[in-house]
Amino acid sequence: MNKSVNKSVKRSPKKSMQGSTKKRILVLVIGLWASLNFLSCSSSKAKGPPSGLPDRVLASQGVTSTNDFGSLTVVDAYNDTIPRNAHIGTGNSPGLMAVSPSLNLAATFDSASTTVYVVNTATESVLASVRLPAPTSSMVFPTANPTGYAAVPGATVTGYSFIGAVEEMNFTASALTTIAVTNAQTVVSNSGGSQLLVFSNNSDSMIVLSPAAAVPPVDLSCLSGTPNAVCTIVPGFDRPVYAVVHGNTAYILNCGPQCGGVMASVMVFDLQSPTITGTIPVDAATWALLTAQRSTWPALRPPTMLAPARLLRPPPAGASTSSTLDRAR
Repeated sequence: MNKSVNKSVKRSPKKSMQGSTKKRILVLVIGLWASLNFLSCSSSKAKGPPSGLPDRVLASQGVTSTNDFGSLTVVDAYNDTIPRNAHIGTGNSPGLMAVSPSLNLAATFDSASTTVYVVNTATESVLASVRLPAPTSSMVFPTANPTGYAAVPGATVTGYSFIGAVEEMNFTASALTTIAVTNAQTVVSNSGGSQLLVFSNNSDSMIVLSPAAAVPPVDLSCLSGTPNAVCTIVPGFDRPVYAVVHGNTAYILNCGPQCGGVMASVMVFDLQSPTITGTIPVDAATWALLTAQRSTWPALRPPTMLAPARLLRPPPAGASTSSTLDRAR
C-alpha cells in the first residue's frame, strides 16, 4: 500500500499542485462565507461586541466637520486603529465621559444639547439619554444600574429660585430628580451610590447627600440649612474641591490659597459619623488618587494619597500653580 502511494505521488506532481490550489480556493471560499455570516449578525451564537474587538477603547469625538460628526468612537486598543462602523451616535459635541465600576455602561455629555447619553458597552449602542437643564463638568455612575448623578452649577427649575443642583438621572425612565444644591460643581460617590459628596465653588463646606431619600421631581432639602434625611452640610473645610473615597473614609482635598482659601490640605472624613477625623497639610490639593496595596514606592503603605497640584478649574487671578507631588498617609 505504501508503495502505491509513493508511486502516485511521483507520477502526478501536477495533480498534487492542482489539489493544493483547490484547497486554497476552498479555504478562501469558507473564509468569505464565515465573514458574511459574521457581518449578518443574525446568528444567535455570535459572541462579543459588534465591533468584534476583545480590547476596546471608547473615545468621545466632539469635533464636527463636513466629513465627520461628533460621536463616541470605538478604537482597537491592540493596534490603535478605528474599525469600520465604529461610531456610536451621541450628539454633535460629546466630551466629558464616565463609566460604571463594572464597565457595562459608558456615558458622555453632549455640550451642544446638554444631553447625557448612556451606552451599553456589550451591544455598543445607546441605551437611553437624558437632557440636563444646563452644562455639567462632573458626573458619576456608582453601580451597574443605569442611574447616574451630575453636578449642574447652573441648573434652574421653573417656579423655583435656586441656581445649582445635583441631577439624578434615571435612564430606565429617562427622567430627572433635581436635588437643589447651590452652585454644585463636583459630585463624588461612595462605592454603592448611597452617599454623594458635593462641592460648590467658593465654599468652605461640603454636602453629603443620601439620594435615595430625595423626593422627585424637585427636592429642596439642602436649602433648609439643617441636617435632614437627604442632606447634611458639613463645615470646617478650606475651599474643598474633590474627594477620593476608600470604604467608609473619604479624603477631602482642600484647594486652599489657589481657590481663595487659607491652607491646602487633605482632610480625612468619616462617612458614617459624618465628621472630620484628621488633617494633613500639603502644598496644593485639587486632584488625587489612592494607590493600590502593592505600591511601587516601598515606603508607602496603603491607603496612601497622592495629591498632585493639578487644577481642575482655572485658579483665581494671580494664583500660581505647583508641580509637586504630595504624599498623605
